[in-house]
Amino acid sequence: MTNYSRGANFERQVRTDLENRGWFVIRAAGSHGIVDLVAFPPNPRPTWFIQCKIRRRISPKERTRLGEIAMSTSCYAILASRPKRGTIRYERYFPIPNQWEEIKP
Repeated sequence: MTNYSRGANFERQVRTDLENRGWFVIRAAGSHGIVDLVAFPPNPRPTWFIQCKIRRRISPKERTRLGEIAMSTSCYAILASRPKRGTIRYERYFPIPNQWEEIKP
């Protein structure tokens, strides 16, 4: 299995996880952009712009760009990862003061 197919499979897993919780999710398949998924919550909360990384490795450039996009649209910048096989971990990025906070969908 290639890295691309592993990443695409993980994006689908994140999409399915959120859809099972009542979210509406759009996947930007093959876009190679900074946002892999756009997720709309079932209740009045901000939309999530999600970058999916299996091992939680996100470059400073990707992190900065994700934060800029989220701030300019009043959305949350989210990193979805699976540090160890099993549970998906969601973290919200705060560009200022440049930190991550675990968040529940």
